[in-house]
Amino acid sequence: MIDGRIKSLPFFAVSVVTLPISIFIYVVTSILSVLTRGERPKSTGLTILVSGGRTTKSLVHARQFHRAGHRVILVEEKSHWFCATRYSNCVDRFYSLPDPLRSQAAYTAALLKIVLKERVDIFVPCCGVATTICDGIAKAELQKHCTVLQFDEQLGRRLDKKDAFMALCTEHGLEIPKTITVYSPQDVMNYDFANDTRKRSYIMKCIGVDDRTRNDLTQYPYEPKAKMLARLQSLNITPENPYILQEFLNGKEYCCQSISYKGVLRTFSACASSDVLMNYKHIPPLSPSDPASTLDTVISYQMLSFATKFAAKMDLTGPIAFDFITTSDGRLLPIEANPRTHTANTNFYGSR
Repeated sequence: MIDGRIKSLPFFAVSVVTLPISIFIYVVTSILSVLTRGERPKSTGLTILVSGGRTTKSLVHARQFHRAGHRVILVEEKSHWFCATRYSNCVDRFYSLPDPLRSQAAYTAALLKIVLKERVDIFVPCCGVATTICDGIAKAELQKHCTVLQFDEQLGRRLDKKDAFMALCTEHGLEIPKTITVYSPQDVMNYDFANDTRKRSYIMKCIGVDDRTRNDLTQYPYEPKAKMLARLQSLNITPENPYILQEFLNGKEYCCQSISYKGVLRTFSACASSDVLMNYKHIPPLSPSDPASTLDTVISYQMLSFATKFAAKMDLTGPIAFDFITTSDGRLLPIEANPRTHTANTNFYGSR
């Protein structure tokens, strides 16, 4: 495998070559921004704290809140203080924070200090995968002083773990692909594939986050068994790092991003899934009875129905994204939940 630093060299070279052009564009747009800047929308009195300043999704939120007349406070970890969003005209003030993975207490204390100092009304996290639970832990203290659009620690963990999310879906009567939690390679070898009446193939997924195997679509079982066992042993399946053995569906993947408040869906966007976090196009949800409906818009309608039901059943407050896959007979099944703001929130840009 090519070292990540070597793979980054072409991008670095292009950045250096185009630097004069970038500087020129920056100077021109900065001048135009000053000359054409209109009056700031009248404040509604709300102060909104947005985290994840280094992400595109935080910039989208900042722009939307600013356009609606709100005051935007942006925060980011100290290691990423030089982030683009902090220089946006939509941001009123920026603060850097301690790394929550190094000290949760220091992170929570820093957030609380900002909430009190700026009189924050709403905290909207735009966290990454690794720090989702950190914001859930901080919520316990922050919610005493402002509204926090994030799930608490316990619910966040249940939604973030693939096996727990599948169990939640089953608990609420929502159909899922056949899924078995395994705690060792031998658990997979001992599974009775032969008596599966539908002769399904399965894939392995780490229930947490593992970038090494996230795109691994190796289908199980296969021969020879010794080779299959060796493959499983390379995955580091342990009681502390369990996997799920999940039915393989050779369909098209979709995702939806929504924000719920007290069990009611407030925003919704659907799109085809993308391995590259840059390619998203909203698919409007249309009922099958709508003359303008297509296969994609009907699937979007099904995702809206799922997200609405799930939010109501779980009484959700916060952002969540769901991943789905289609089956050969036209069903749409959930395969994963991401209890955080998804980059697909860029589809909300320009909306009201």
